[in-house]
Amino acid sequence: MLAAKPLVGGSQVTSTESSDLLGNNRRFHKLLTDGVEVEYFFNGEIVHEKVWLTDPSHLLNNDWLAIHPLTVVEGNHAHCPDVVVFINGLPLAVIVSIYPTNEQATFKAGYRRIQTYLQQIPKLFFYNSFLVITCGNQARVGTLTSDWEEFLPWHAIDGEAVAVDGFPGISKLPNPEGEDFPTKGAATELEVLIQGIFDKRRFLEEVLHLIVFESNGTDISKKFLRRPFCTVLNSNKTFRSPPICG
Repeated sequence: MLAAKPLVGGSQVTSTESSDLLGNNRRFHKLLTDGVEVEYFFNGEIVHEKVWLTDPSHLLNNDWLAIHPLTVVEGNHAHCPDVVVFINGLPLAVIVSIYPTNEQATFKAGYRRIQTYLQQIPKLFFYNSFLVITCGNQARVGTLTSDWEEFLPWHAIDGEAVAVDGFPGISKLPNPEGEDFPTKGAATELEVLIQGIFDKRRFLEEVLHLIVFESNGTDISKKFLRRPFCTVLNSNKTFRSPPICG
């Protein structure tokens, strides 16, 4: 029996058609959701198959890694994003942390830092699914094309609204197998976002099913589809956000 010999297909993931950030991100997302068509020789014949970049049905088959911080060098620029989350070697999420002890600490400052990264180290974001900005115990999530006002908190875990700092929701933070979060009292925004988005099962579901691209002429918009209970608080409540992280 002849051994299988790779022929074509694997380079689709690492190759880029241009330097266009959103164009490459959209192309990669299609590979992530639709699979990669590959060809290889086996027993003297060309075999056509589809390879999947993640395995949402068997979470342990995936390689999970979070690096804090990660130094990225591109051209003459070097930056250290606070946290980069890799799945099977693919940098699917970037977290930027703003420290509330700094008087200039605002979510807008985190957004500006992300914009600098997009301009100066864009290759890191060819594979990005979503972006997170944290400020103390507060947190917001958005995408490559989100304006800073479109970075929103996350208020749900497994479809249930969670009480965040006194706001309506369930009284305890769920503690599913494999997670280690506080279970007493209201959860912080950061705890809810981390568990609501970065739980392994939910993370892959969101990446594969809740991200869409919309085209309007030459403009591409990347949307993170969020059910209303995930990002909207009870309208009768006023969100009490510390001014330092506004």
